[in-house]
Amino acid sequence: MAVLPFRVSSGDSALSYLREGFVDLLAVQLTGEGGLRAAEPRTVLEAWRRALVGPRAEPGLRAGVDVARQVGAGRIVEGAITGTQHHVVVSASMLETASGKSVGMASVEGPLENLGELVNRLTAELLATQAGERQRLKDLSALSLPALRAYLDGQAVLRQGRWDAAAQRFHAALDVDSTFAQAAVGLAEAAEWAAAGGDGRGERLAWAYRDRLSPSDRELLLVHLGPHYPGLSTQADMIAAAERGVKAMPSQPGAWFRLGDRYYHWGAAIGLSHARQLAATAFRHAIELDSSITRNAPKAEPLTHLFQIAAIEGDTATVRRLSPPVPAADSGPGSFPWRAAWVFHDSSAIEAIHARFAGGNVNGLEGVMTRTIEDGLPMDEAERAVAALEARATNQQEQNRAQHARYMVAISGGRPREAVAALRDLNPGTRFYHGITGELYWDGDAALARATAHAGAVRADAPLTPVPRELGDQFWQMCWVERWRVAHGELGMVGKTIARLRSPVTLWQDVADSARTSEFGTLCADVLEATVATLEHRPGAALLVTRLNDRLRPVPPGWTDGDNLAVARLLEAHGNVAEALGAVRRRRFDLVPVFLSTYLREEGRLAALAGDTTGAIAAYRHFVTLQSHPEPARAARVEQIKSELGRLMRAEKSSSTARSLGR
Repeated sequence: MAVLPFRVSSGDSALSYLREGFVDLLAVQLTGEGGLRAAEPRTVLEAWRRALVGPRAEPGLRAGVDVARQVGAGRIVEGAITGTQHHVVVSASMLETASGKSVGMASVEGPLENLGELVNRLTAELLATQAGERQRLKDLSALSLPALRAYLDGQAVLRQGRWDAAAQRFHAALDVDSTFAQAAVGLAEAAEWAAAGGDGRGERLAWAYRDRLSPSDRELLLVHLGPHYPGLSTQADMIAAAERGVKAMPSQPGAWFRLGDRYYHWGAAIGLSHARQLAATAFRHAIELDSSITRNAPKAEPLTHLFQIAAIEGDTATVRRLSPPVPAADSGPGSFPWRAAWVFHDSSAIEAIHARFAGGNVNGLEGVMTRTIEDGLPMDEAERAVAALEARATNQQEQNRAQHARYMVAISGGRPREAVAALRDLNPGTRFYHGITGELYWDGDAALARATAHAGAVRADAPLTPVPRELGDQFWQMCWVERWRVAHGELGMVGKTIARLRSPVTLWQDVADSARTSEFGTLCADVLEATVATLEHRPGAALLVTRLNDRLRPVPPGWTDGDNLAVARLLEAHGNVAEALGAVRRRRFDLVPVFLSTYLREEGRLAALAGDTTGAIAAYRHFVTLQSHPEPARAARVEQIKSELGRLMRAEKSSSTARSLGR
């Protein structure tokens, strides 16, 4: 941005030095943090002097536009100074170079002896105006400039879906000023999706200083935290809160984005039949209300999710329209140009992108892997992406991410032995979880699951730990070890484990962590109790299963990805095929496709039993695509499903033909 010399309108000649002085002073502050970077002052001033040479030269907007174009600036700041040394008024306008349109104004005043404070306040006003945050930040003069710049940087990358970078910038803002409520709200949102997760700092500080938020931001905070905060909310509660949020704030793009995001990731998990269509509508509202999403943030989540929905549904017109803005922020090949190429079956573009996989970034390559699995594309694509991840891994974190991706592709593809090898180098917690759940819900290796359960039993069966931060981990191990035992008919410890999982959690100092541990424990206990009652044909077993299913419908805080598979098996055992089918169709979307191949196989089988031939065909097709190259031990099962798929397709064709002839 080009900061032009300020006009000085004052009878006090002592102010004349501020004409060019403000160019230097603002340039010191506008360094790119917060979204504005001043062009080099000497270059601007020299271009300004040249623009004023000649008989027609005049220090107006035209000259300013010429200067901005010469120095490559997209914005112009022009300003005026009036008053005396005792009291000056400094005002500034920000204009777009291309159109000359005003995009913001700022004004500060005070004694000249406080010049540094005046510059800081004017900078803060310009930054907040440029970022569209001026209405949200109630008292800019109370904010430190470093905190404000870090916050605005965080907002910019948050809109681009760069969660980790956003969390870092919000942390930096809070390190300077822990009472900065808007930065705490930003951190809470970023940490929800950041790879490192969050320690609850954003939520705690946002809630503690919520009186510093505007009314609309307080509404958004409740949408984010949930209606029962500091207690926990189900995902159904969270979606309902987001729906109330857009009713209360229909002109707030953030409210529409949050609603769309909830529909997108969790709508199907709570049983909404048209979750993606609802999400798309909400995202379109967000974009209509905030044009900066398409102008300044090409990788903003509303755009990327709209793109992904269109790609899944084969909406070529929308994919074509969104393809230019969405991939613009990708580095390396990225997953979006690749996905667009698959929508259009553009083999030459696909091959060109494959050639760039070696230089791809981790997120983009993981996106290729995830989209391949979830969208039912040829698994060779995921294999290429994982190979590139493995080749480019230069540190332990990247190696772990590559190994986890290898596990996901191998187990989804029906290759449990390969999956076991991928698990060996991952952290103990990941090995424990996937070692057991791989067999329970993903056709994983039985020997690995047995060894993992036996090793985990040492801690699971020990007395409850008196160390607060370790209790959640012990509940986690108790749950999965006992689920494995029950699945293998080992029922000797189940009664004691159920009682311990339901014991009051009073050791935890953090209320939210205590509630999460309690919710997880009681839900796991409900799964175990309903399973054992069903296995032993106890009176009331069907009622326990129904209650469990009802508890799982809204996706409670203790929910895990295998729970709906577990309850579907119980529902079918009690003869309720329709409810079992509904349960396997309740799964989260576009995060990590855990147990997806099992969900699809069960959905196909249950849909066929329920008479939903079209649904069965869709699920089986997806499954067969995932397991196109299974290990020999799994090949016979895959062939059986292929045969059933062929039978269903012939039946559907015959039925369609009969209906046509009948008409």
